[in-house]
Amino acid sequence: MYREAEKIYEETLNKLKSIKGTREEKERRVNEHLPSISRANLRLAAISIAQRDYSKAKGYLDGIESPENLTADERVSRVELLSVVSEQRGQLTQAKKYLRDLIEAWEDKPELLAPTFLRLAELEMKSKSFSKAEEILLEIERLKMAGNEDSEDIWYKTLYLK
Repeated sequence: MYREAEKIYEETLNKLKSIKGTREEKERRVNEHLPSISRANLRLAAISIAQRDYSKAKGYLDGIESPENLTADERVSRVELLSVVSEQRGQLTQAKKYLRDLIEAWEDKPELLAPTFLRLAELEMKSKSFSKAEEILLEIERLKMAGNEDSEDIWYKTLYLK
């Protein structure tokens, strides 16, 4: 399924690039719901990571020209994908930095950050920073206690890590 999805997204990305800045693009944006080039790159990066092709994923993530135009969910997804690529390249410090920067700059719904907090806690555990991991897990608990509905999977993983 990944290969088929990748093929479709690559075709879409190539078409978007070929009409970028033209009159055709303007007309099609009025009449159709076209994804942005950044969104297509994000989806291709996710597919590449699922296929464990991290260098290809990095290329797609680098192709995202304006991350600020992504939706809140997509911005979170982008940063999590960047952290996965960095981790796989052996750059744990960089992976954690991506996640921390997102958390510090976040101004949207706090419950969207629960997976990001969990990912950061997992990276802290990998780098043997157990006290930092525990602080991050407490933040997920605070989100849960504040009435934010995290998925049961995130809550289970939080309790398991703790």
